[in-house]
Amino acid sequence: MSFKTETSCISDSTSSQDPRLAPLGCVSECRACPHRYHEYNEGLRLKVEHVKSLAKQFNISIEPPRLHVFSAPTDSRWGYRRRALLRIAPTADRSDYNVGFIRSRKPLEVLDISTCPLHEPKVQKSLLKFKAYLSRSAAACSNIPLHSVLVQPRLVTLVIKASPSEGQDLLKSHFAWFLDLEEELQPIQVRYCLNPSAGNRIFYRKGFYVINSDSVFESVASTLVFDQVLAELHSIALKESASYLEPSPQQPILDFYSGTGASLEVWSRSHAPCLGVELVSEAVEIARVRANPNSVLQGSVETRVAQIESQAHAWTQSSLKFPRIYLNPPSTGLDHRLVESLADGVLASADRMAYLSCQPRSLFRDLAKLTSSGWRIHSFNIFDFFPQTGAIEVLVHLEK
Repeated sequence: MSFKTETSCISDSTSSQDPRLAPLGCVSECRACPHRYHEYNEGLRLKVEHVKSLAKQFNISIEPPRLHVFSAPTDSRWGYRRRALLRIAPTADRSDYNVGFIRSRKPLEVLDISTCPLHEPKVQKSLLKFKAYLSRSAAACSNIPLHSVLVQPRLVTLVIKASPSEGQDLLKSHFAWFLDLEEELQPIQVRYCLNPSAGNRIFYRKGFYVINSDSVFESVASTLVFDQVLAELHSIALKESASYLEPSPQQPILDFYSGTGASLEVWSRSHAPCLGVELVSEAVEIARVRANPNSVLQGSVETRVAQIESQAHAWTQSSLKFPRIYLNPPSTGLDHRLVESLADGVLASADRMAYLSCQPRSLFRDLAKLTSSGWRIHSFNIFDFFPQTGAIEVLVHLEK
């Protein structure tokens, strides 16, 4: 199934908002979904226009026929979020708890979005059960430093801001409360993450704990790593890149920021030699299962560029073509050392490159540098991976 939307279909509508378009459960004060009061195509049009306006700031033009827009499938425009990571904080009178986004840090105030209709139904059900239990037992857990909760379809992970030793003492001293929580959430499994430094970095790899060690069947990796929520749309993005990069036994692929290996799996299906780089160890473990175990290097891209360049030389010396490049960086964009290599270094010998970005501003910053060094933009592909929200992802194909 293809969700490709002709640009003309989303460019002629006028901006209008209708509060009735937001499903039951939307919190009016929440700012996470700026397009919930628009018809879907209008919200998508506004996202595309925002991307175009950012591009103009870097003197980059995005217009048809080089522009293609891929909309979310109709049945995934609400109720698609299978991973809800939310902050926990007591209400001002400490008689209840809110579960949602931070609205104020000093004093800490959280906007409760436990009824958010973006959540997948199973996640929503578990989240509502968790919130109801907190409300009923607010007094009993007032001495437990609850920080965050991650709700997934089969697992709830409760983050407690305490060291592993302190946290285990809390689990024991409040054993009845935790046991009742697990009873409330059955058959969903419960895991605890004890992290004394919980803040911007929520999880502590060595702090995971379960009351019943036989009860949790999800690996820690499922908590620590990210995969695209709309898998079918992500598959289309990968197919677009595969069609452009043309991986084959003679055409190697270098895959930077390879995550859990979804892209490496695609290149491997074409029997292309490939090599990925990923920082998060848990993501590397998954990627090595999905692709050749020897095709993923763990570490930062910054420190692995020289090794990647050596591999590119080795492939060309063995009569293979110079590798083509696939990039899927975090929101901060490309590492400086990688940009240098792509612009004027060893990797500048590549003739094609695909760059999937979750942050258009950092994407256009990087493109400005790359296009000034000889790279040309072949096409832009916009994917609405997060309907209703302000987030958008852009896949750019470049050529020499």
